[in-house]
Amino acid sequence: MSLSGWMKGLIFCLLILIIGIFLTDFVIKNNALVELTILNLSKISLSVAALVIIVFVSGGIVGLLLSSLMMIKLAVSNASCKKNLNRHKKMIQALETHQI
Repeated sequence: MSLSGWMKGLIFCLLILIIGIFLTDFVIKNNALVELTILNLSKISLSVAALVIIVFVSGGIVGLLLSSLMMIKLAVSNASCKKNLNRHKKMIQALETHQI
C-alpha cells in the first residue's frame, strides 16, 4: 500500500471515529421518547435519537438505490451509444473503400 493509500485509510478511520463520538453524544443527550402514530393503527414509542438515526440511514439507503439505478441506466445508454458508434464506423469504412 502506498503512502497516500495509507493516509487515506487513516483519515477515513479518524472520520469514522469522530462521527462515532458525535453520534454517541447525540444519543446520550436526546433520549426523550416520541410517540409515532402510523395511519391511526399503531403507536410506536422511540427516542428522538433513534428516530433521527433511522431516518438518516433510510435516506442513505434510498439514495444509494436511486444512484445505482441511474448508474445502470447510464451503462445501458453507454452500451447503446457504443454499438451505434461501431455501426457508423463500419459504414464510414465501407464508404471509404468504395470511393477509392
